[in-house]
Amino acid sequence: MATIAETEWGYVVFDSNELSVVSTVADPPKVRLASAGGLSLGAFSFNRLLNGRQYEMVLFQGKQDERTRENPHSLAAEFTIHMNRGGEQDADMVRILEARHDGIRFDVPVTFV
Repeated sequence: MATIAETEWGYVVFDSNELSVVSTVADPPKVRLASAGGLSLGAFSFNRLLNGRQYEMVLFQGKQDERTRENPHSLAAEFTIHMNRGGEQDADMVRILEARHDGIRFDVPVTFV
């Protein structure tokens, strides 16, 4: 186990294959991703490692709302989920969900069981 950082508010630890961000006060921990420009604000990418190369399989992305593209100072946001349809190219990452303050759009069929 390796402690990466520790303060009176909590600590960050890497243990085996897990990274933990732990709050030691009555305020839950946050991981903040920020970008000074562009539409994308940050993303979590889940990848498969094959022969030393990472292949993206799932992407959760926070973005500025595409509809406000002309206004770089807009704080309107959206959240998208993309999944790989089985290939190795960026084009194989297919958006399956887009969520904005005024609605959620599914780009794939939704089945209720």
